[in-house]
Amino acid sequence: MIDGKFLNISSGKLDIIAEKIYQNECAGKREFLVWWSENEEFPSLGIGHFLWLPKGITVPFEATFTKFLDNCIYEDIEIPEFLNDYKDGCIWNSRDEFLDPINSGQVEELRTWLEGSKDIQTTFLYNRALNMLEDIIEYDPATKIIIEKLLYSDLGKFVVIDYINFKGSGLILSERYKNQGWGLLQVIQNLKFNPNIIDAFIRSAVEVLELRIYNSPSKRNEKIFLKSWIKRFESYREF
Repeated sequence: MIDGKFLNISSGKLDIIAEKIYQNECAGKREFLVWWSENEEFPSLGIGHFLWLPKGITVPFEATFTKFLDNCIYEDIEIPEFLNDYKDGCIWNSRDEFLDPINSGQVEELRTWLEGSKDIQTTFLYNRALNMLEDIIEYDPATKIIIEKLLYSDLGKFVVIDYINFKGSGLILSERYKNQGWGLLQVIQNLKFNPNIIDAFIRSAVEVLELRIYNSPSKRNEKIFLKSWIKRFESYREF
């Protein structure tokens, strides 16, 4: 278990973390709250760019938008009516369907709802990260020292929450190429000694994701993402 003293964070600091994640994932722009990249098989939603997979689509990434909506239902938070069957898969079967003007009303309604529920998304991100940290420590107790060192500062808390949202815990077997993961677990296991824990984390994260690209199927062309991933890590240097 993580010592409780490392988990305390004010609502104000959590709001700052949420805003930084919003900047990292959506460039702080409302339009990117509901987005479907031409390089991906699924849309990305909310401040955390949660994945929502269309029916029949399989990728080695966790479909986090469904989990977020599960949390909303559990907390008795009202969701847009057209999301009621969200467990059946994304309501748009393709990017072309998403971009079809006939669906623009749905897209805008979803953007409005996500824009007004940033606080709910923030709480979800934080609680999800804490649960995953406990799972990581249970899997590899040696990671506890580094995790608690990261959680000691508000900047470190942001780094942990953002990376888990960005690339996952590293525990899910499907989120691997050639049996090599790229989540927080792998970054911590790969971390080399450096008196500056944030610098060490950034260097390790870049190495882990470079290995992911090397192992990835060529058809995914993941090397095009590396520059933006490294740029994201630069936001880890200040809070």
